[in-house]
Amino acid sequence: MWKSPSSKTLKQVGGIIALLIFAGLIYYGFRDIDRIKSIFESVRISNLVLASIVYALGLLLSVAVLHRLYITFGVSVPFWRTYYIAFLSLLGRYIPGKFWILGFASYISKSIGKDPIRVFWASMVNQAISILSIIPFAFFLYWRTQNQYILLGSILLTIASAGGSWWIFRRNRIPFVGFRFLRLSMIYFGSWLFTGVAFLLFYTGMGLSGDPWVLISVFPVSYLIGLLSFFAPGGLGIRELTLSYFLSIYLDSSSAVAMGVMFRLFTTMVEFVLSIIAYFMYLLDREET
Repeated sequence: MWKSPSSKTLKQVGGIIALLIFAGLIYYGFRDIDRIKSIFESVRISNLVLASIVYALGLLLSVAVLHRLYITFGVSVPFWRTYYIAFLSLLGRYIPGKFWILGFASYISKSIGKDPIRVFWASMVNQAISILSIIPFAFFLYWRTQNQYILLGSILLTIASAGGSWWIFRRNRIPFVGFRFLRLSMIYFGSWLFTGVAFLLFYTGMGLSGDPWVLISVFPVSYLIGLLSFFAPGGLGIRELTLSYFLSIYLDSSSAVAMGVMFRLFTTMVEFVLSIIAYFMYLLDREET
């Protein structure tokens, strides 16, 4: 008798599919070696260095929002502890199943004597605010592309993110202050603006050109679509596919795919460096506690 596959099996299959999509994008984007060489010959190293700094600042700004939420949910930790919890749990997104990042945050917080349940709920609200703060970029892309799916998705995600956050606050008996929630969303919007500018710097650093405001908007929206692709760990393959779709208005399809893949590798490198710092901070903190 046929049995429905388990959740674990679905996650593993999803991870394999995501890897296959990513591998296919690498092949398609880098098969023309001469074209890739011409792109790298135009690289401006100063742009790439600045892009890495701006991207890191954007990530740190998102940690500031998470830190504020921890305090709101009664998790008393200094900013540097929020930093290492955030970046170590970020590694969990590359494991199939989107809730690993929340599980990692709860596990790490428990190991230093903090309430993992409250950390879990604060992290959930942080994810909702993250999604909500990308919506302005999505509306801008809708205005430029007139893609009805972007408009519909933006409206639904706005309702789900705001409503879900309100429910979590109410469940934890914490007053839902609309102004404070909006302020945190605006700060997170600033975080995404930094990451969008980082992509613009990376893109122009490759000697390419396009509408700056479109280029700033495409990465946050592509990130969001990758985040919502529950079968793909870290949005692997889906984020790059979406990014190349938006870039195809400026580049041939193969070059657009190559840019998506290269920016994934670039951002992963920045995140890896910040995670290494976070790991050593965590080890030192464990020794003290």
